[in-house]
Amino acid sequence: MSNGDITRTDLYRRVWETPLSRLAPELGLSDNGLRKLCKRHDIPIPARGYWARAAAGQAVKSTKLPRPDDNERVWEPPTPREAKRRETARAQASLSQSTVREAKSAVEVLPTEIRPTLDGCDHLVRNTARFFTALAAKIEKRKAELEKERMRHPGRPQLLFLAPQRTLNGRFAPDEPGCLRIVATLKNIDWILRFHDALIRALKSQGCKVEAREWNRSHLVEIHGSGEQVGLSFAEEFETRVRKDPQRPWDDKEYVAKDTYKLKIERPLGSPKAWVGNQARLAELLPAIARDIAAMLVAQGEVRKVREAEEAERKVAAEKRAEESRVWFAAQKLIADRKAARHAQADRARAAGKAYDEFLSLRRVVAEMEARVQDETDEAVREWLTLVCSNLSDPIESLMHAIRTEAAGGERPLWWPDADR
Repeated sequence: MSNGDITRTDLYRRVWETPLSRLAPELGLSDNGLRKLCKRHDIPIPARGYWARAAAGQAVKSTKLPRPDDNERVWEPPTPREAKRRETARAQASLSQSTVREAKSAVEVLPTEIRPTLDGCDHLVRNTARFFTALAAKIEKRKAELEKERMRHPGRPQLLFLAPQRTLNGRFAPDEPGCLRIVATLKNIDWILRFHDALIRALKSQGCKVEAREWNRSHLVEIHGSGEQVGLSFAEEFETRVRKDPQRPWDDKEYVAKDTYKLKIERPLGSPKAWVGNQARLAELLPAIARDIAAMLVAQGEVRKVREAEEAERKVAAEKRAEESRVWFAAQKLIADRKAARHAQADRARAAGKAYDEFLSLRRVVAEMEARVQDETDEAVREWLTLVCSNLSDPIESLMHAIRTEAAGGERPLWWPDADR
């Protein structure tokens, strides 16, 4: 185990000695990330209010560590690259949060109320209401068909009720273009639609525009404003209950809607933002939600400018590093070429020496043959000697000429001793 690694017992001790909000940054994690790490390794953490009671001098008690003999490594220091990535992510998140806070102070909270009916509602709400109305009619028709089948064949086991629309844990989601991105049951759909109508009116009063578009065989609801856009989704919370029905033993789960809803905003340059609550709570928060969404759009534009500037700086730095790398490799190649050229000069001299020995040997042969020519009638030998002599060249002179030519150029040859000084 390397230095800096934390075992399960070490982490248990530290989470009960230091609040998670202070310990998490020391480990390069968020509060939620540290909570997930402890949950993953079955490490209990202090409950809410533990540190406040401890600071007030009240008696507090820690929860014992399950399986204390299991002392596996649960955390290791991040690599420099990973640490830099996390630091950049934290800086971007901090910038986004601070920019949103500044934008909120400049956006006014406008009063908004939820109307009792859908008269005069937005076209997205109207399309969604039409979808759920048609869906309710299809469900009632299906129920009537099943009831007739049951009366026609009493005692036959009931088949699983087949809804005319695919469900998501007992909830329905519109799959038609031009509808809101809602996942809900039919029970509370009227309030959900009236809430969305009020939300869209509040967003329009803040200068925003809400529209739906198709994407990847699905549809998204986008809020546009200040030259930016965010995604909008809404889901009705549910709970799963176990039920026992002798006639339908295969259908042992029942999904029951709760009076709890989640409104979620997905941002391309920030973490998602969600509001959770019952009808009364969301109705109370509605003006602030519209204000926050408008502020997010303003802040997103500022964050985009900062990130584009940072990206431009990173691009310039990357190009500079690439140029420095290219220059370095070119210098290393030049050094290697010079070294190879210097070593090659000895081979040139060696080859010239061998060629010079052959040249001298040929000169001796020619001289001896010239001495043996007896008279002018030996014309064939004389012609042959003339031809051979015309093709003979001194290799030393040739080498010296090549060296002078190489040195006469604008740059020193690679083999020049001080070429790299």
